[in-house]
Amino acid sequence: MIFRDFTPNNELKYLSIAQEAIENGNIFAFYNHEIIYTDKPPLYMWIVMLCYLIFGHHSMLALGLFSLIPAFVIIWIMNKWVGKNISPIGKISAELSLMTMLYFAGSGLVLRMDMLMSMFIILALYTFWKMYNGDNSLKNRILFPIYIFMGLFTKGPVGLILPICAVPIFLIIKRDIKSIGKYLGWLSWGIIAALCAVWFAGAYIDGGSAYLNDLLFHQTIDRAVDAFHHKEPFYFYCWSIWYAIFPWSFLMIVTLIIAGCKKLINSDLEKYFTIIIVSFFIIMSIFSSKLVIYLLPIFPFIAYLTFMVLPKLKSVQFAKWMVAIPAAVFALALPGYFIAGEIIEIPLSEEIPYWIAAIFLSAGGVISIILLFKDQIYKAINSIAISMLITLFLAGFFVSKFNPIIGFENICKEGKEYANELNINNFGYYKLRSGENMDSYLKVPLKSLSEDDLRSESQEPTLVFIKNSQLEKDTLLNKTFYKSDHNEGLVYSYFVKE
Repeated sequence: MIFRDFTPNNELKYLSIAQEAIENGNIFAFYNHEIIYTDKPPLYMWIVMLCYLIFGHHSMLALGLFSLIPAFVIIWIMNKWVGKNISPIGKISAELSLMTMLYFAGSGLVLRMDMLMSMFIILALYTFWKMYNGDNSLKNRILFPIYIFMGLFTKGPVGLILPICAVPIFLIIKRDIKSIGKYLGWLSWGIIAALCAVWFAGAYIDGGSAYLNDLLFHQTIDRAVDAFHHKEPFYFYCWSIWYAIFPWSFLMIVTLIIAGCKKLINSDLEKYFTIIIVSFFIIMSIFSSKLVIYLLPIFPFIAYLTFMVLPKLKSVQFAKWMVAIPAAVFALALPGYFIAGEIIEIPLSEEIPYWIAAIFLSAGGVISIILLFKDQIYKAINSIAISMLITLFLAGFFVSKFNPIIGFENICKEGKEYANELNINNFGYYKLRSGENMDSYLKVPLKSLSEDDLRSESQEPTLVFIKNSQLEKDTLLNKTFYKSDHNEGLVYSYFVKE
């Protein structure tokens, strides 16, 4: 996936913010085209800035490692954590099913801080577990609050919530709440407070009181109580979880519900995993701002808890049916591809051999169904997962062909060359979300143009970027006040406003 373009709405925005911080010499306070940006803490921005300073450009490979490596670290921690509580083949199935969950796999391939935050959260929860089981060394007592702070410093309050809620609830269930001071005592809170003080002091020095106020209140309390972004009803996660962990949602959700109803979650580790899942799910449902990706930290616990309790069920016939559902879907991938090709136009179908990926998916589904008839449920799960991973690997070789659809790099390159030919130095965009972040490619600022701007006469010509769909439907652009020289791209175009 290292050959793909940066997505405009998130990835390109981070690049633009990082470049602005480098130009202004900011370390703790960040701005998106001079507008306060406190949506994300500094850590990930530092990573983007550091990679840019090292390589001289924004490297998809370098930045991608900060999503991919944390994903592998999470799997390594979970395997080490569960130990012999899962059989060797069950552990392989847990690994593969986690790696192929829709949102876990997606988070490992995009440039976001969610996987990094999840890694720190899981490190904190694992460190507590080691302390609870006797390894209460000074090293662990110091690392525990540092991991909690790093989760906070990576994504904000979401990184803080899970450890400080799951630990007390677990101790209450174990009737050991009096020992809370051993884990979340003066030392832990002192370390977290000291690190936060350094962060907030830096933000105040860099951005002043207005920036600090926005960081502490607007992005925390306001967002939790009455979100200004991603506002959803309280039951949002109850249905979104089903596609978030697809294709394993039927297997995992049904297995855990049955295990809970039959009181099969007995060991301390199983109870701890359950508390982590349920407490975070409820808390995130209460908050006003919701995105499916916010549930990422509990996906590893859902996967591994499933394979801890699955052998306890007297009958796994239902589990076979839960695996058979995605197996049947994948088995139909190849015929489905050819049928879809007759009904709709598949993008770049003349250049990309989709049928190869469809063959692997169908083969994985068919093999899985055969293995289910032989009562080899773990191998059936692995068959589906491996076919998905092969498909992802193959997709990496063709992802660059989708760059004109994914991002702005191609259209910016073409537009820049065209502007140079006509000696145009002014750039703008019209009704184009995140158009201001094109400056990461153009290295010059762009102006957001309104209808009035397009109608008015300008002293110098401006190259204007726009979506093709907007160009086709907006009657304003059929006027004769501009010279039409737009590129017939798949998604984006440009024209010259004189």
